[in-house]
This record gives sequence, structure tokens and C-alpha cells, in this order.
Amino acid sequence: MKMPIKSGGIVEINDEGEMIRAISNADPAFAEEGLLPYGLAVLPEIDRVLVTNSPMGDDWLMTSNTYQVFQLSNLALLGTYRLDPGPRLNGHISPEEPRVGPDGAVYVHTLSCGVQRVTGLDGPVPQAQMVHQYPGNWCGVPTIMGRYMVQAVPDIHAFIVLDISKGAEPVEVSRLDMGDDFRPHWTAWDPEIRRLVATPSRGGQRMYLLNLDESTGALTIDDTFRGEDGEVGFSFGSRNWPHGWTGEGAPHGAVFSR
Repeated sequence: MKMPIKSGGIVEINDEGEMIRAISNADPAFAEEGLLPYGLAVLPEIDRVLVTNSPMGDDWLMTSNTYQVFQLSNLALLGTYRLDPGPRLNGHISPEEPRVGPDGAVYVHTLSCGVQRVTGLDGPVPQAQMVHQYPGNWCGVPTIMGRYMVQAVPDIHAFIVLDISKGAEPVEVSRLDMGDDFRPHWTAWDPEIRRLVATPSRGGQRMYLLNLDESTGALTIDDTFRGEDGEVGFSFGSRNWPHGWTGEGAPHGAVFSR
């Protein structure tokens, strides 16, 4: 019987793709849990790295609720900590993408649609507080632009924008309903063209660019971004792709080219 993997590690590489250093994230105090690194936030100003633990598979998916803090200069593990379950008692399950906020705190999105705000990372014991929980489950990838956090919420087919300028008291300022057929998954921000890219979680759907009103937090679809079919967005429906494959595409992540 194959035993589930219980830990992983973090690796630093340079711009040439060469490994500089690596360290295991195993923690004897959590030996019976799955400590599988998912995402990280680097905080060079305080010599810290925050790492979330969440599997991309079934093992440990519904029991993962920890984050770890490493010292950036030597990659020493400083501690493993649990997130805040919140009033619905599930807002800590499967922490994924950490993002550094305008207040210096790290905001961690969880698959269970919680927003965890982690503070005190330069002290002996950091603190995690669930400051918001979106409707539904299986929330997608968030992006922070200035004082705004944009979150993909598949269960309501929409993006929600929070104003996080008050730290522990985020305020919802807008929603963008994408229609019942669209399940949003990934967001990413380009600070030069000041637009977001938004991908679906299902194959064959369209990718969009979104405009953010940086004075109000309102989101709108950029209707100037169109595919060769003339429709708004880019279709991942069945087509002949540049690498020679024909079929329906299912995008996962997205980045802007430099």
C-alpha cells in the first residue's frame, strides 16, 4: 500500500534556472499531518518567507490548515502554525495563495473561501485572523492591487472586490457577475496596462481582461479585448493550437508577458 506523502520543501533558483539552495518543510511537531507546500510570499524587509500547505490532490485536502514561516536568509524553519477557522468553522481549510497587502500583512486565500490576515511575522509568534469569507466553496486565485483584493468566486459565477485598506476590517465594494455559464478561476494584474486577466475553471470557456476603477473598486469587462471570432474575450473552445494539437483548451494560470 502506497503511503501518502506528508511533506515537501522550498527551493530557491536563480534567473538561469539553477538551484541555489533547498530545505525540507517537515516539522516533527506535525508529523501526522500533510505539510505540502502550495504557495509562498517573500518578505525581504523582515527576512521572512510565509509558505502555505495545501495539496493539489485528495490526500490531506480537507485537513490542511497550516502555514509555515521560514527565515529568508538561511531558509531555517521558524514555526508551523494553524489558521483561523472563523465563524463557519471551515475558513481555514486548504490555504493556497498568499499575497502581501498594502499594510504589510500577508493575506492568505483558502480553497474554502476564507481570507486569512497574518500579522506579527517578524515576532516570535505570528497571528492569523480570518477577516472575511466569501459565499460558496472552492474559491479561485486572488490578486491585490493597491488597497483592493479581487477574488474569483466560482459558486456565484462572479468576481468580488474587497477594500482591505482597514486591514482587519475589509469591505466589499463591488461584484462583477460573469453569467451562469462562467466559473472564474485565476486572476493576475499587470501594473503597466493596469488590467486583470481572468481565466475560467472549465475547458472551452473564454478568458477575459478586466478593468479596475482604482478610485471605486468597480470591475468591468474590457470589451476591446476580442478573439479572432470578434467576440469579447478569447475562446478556449476546440481549435488548432500552435503546437499542433487540436481540441478544447482548459486554462489554469495566466501571467502577463514582459
